[in-house]
Amino acid sequence: MSKISDIRDAIVDKIEATLTSGWRRLPNAYVIDQNTYLQLQKGFAVRSDSGLNTERLITTQCGVTWERIFTIILVRQMTSTQNNVDSRDAIDQALLDDIESLHKSFELDHSLGGKAITCIPVSDSGVNFIDAERLKFLSTEINLRVEYIFDPNI
Repeated sequence: MSKISDIRDAIVDKIEATLTSGWRRLPNAYVIDQNTYLQLQKGFAVRSDSGLNTERLITTQCGVTWERIFTIILVRQMTSTQNNVDSRDAIDQALLDDIESLHKSFELDHSLGGKAITCIPVSDSGVNFIDAERLKFLSTEINLRVEYIFDPNI
């Protein structure tokens, strides 16, 4: 496997270790509403987004660093009725708690156990509403900026 694949796997491992039980990994991180309703009850995915050569030469033998954005998608089903303010608010707060838990987890181990130079949350989308055909969901996207050494000799 490549360095970037190892980093992606480490991100998934950290999410699975951080989130409480009941979470399912979504097979489609690129079009969320194409996942099944069962997966969307409490689901997460990792999407690989844009990368950038930083043009920072580490050494002539070792290459340069790259930055890549990985997006973590979290989805929770709205299980309350339209007028149940307390229940809807609890689901919203639970998603905010999930965001904060992941922020803390990545901040406390920003090198992913030595696999990256840095892996830090740089932004999130806040809580968003998804109105599917039969069910409703809340979701968020957390953007991680990962810097790592790219060695073309490996």
